[in-house]
Amino acid sequence: MASRGDFVLVPFPYNDLSAAKVRPAVILGRDAFRVAEREILVGYLTSQLSGADPDLDVALKDWAACGPLKPSVFKPRIAGIDPTLIQLHIGSLTEHDLEEISVRSKRALGLETHEPSSAGTSPTPTVNPPSAN
Repeated sequence: MASRGDFVLVPFPYNDLSAAKVRPAVILGRDAFRVAEREILVGYLTSQLSGADPDLDVALKDWAACGPLKPSVFKPRIAGIDPTLIQLHIGSLTEHDLEEISVRSKRALGLETHEPSSAGTSPTPTVNPPSAN
């Protein structure tokens, strides 16, 4: 059964939904989402390293450990698909790469954690204060 962090081949839809192309993807959603919605959330992976956005895309550091033939980059293009469309399970991402994908996906979707803001000002990112000794 497919789980969060699995590296798979799926028909990934074009952004205009005119067709789909079988390509590598990473499963992003939790098992509870798959069970409740009867679909999986997948993110786009590519071996095209040039043009990667350093703020949003993730060059997989441990790519060789999870199975692709070439170095790969995650791009925060997310699709919901039927789990039966998985054509091949290639491997699983390392916790390090999966955590970085989570951070960048939240950034792309505007879901970063912020502290409450004062009226009329924009939220500021959460920062952990130094510990008092």
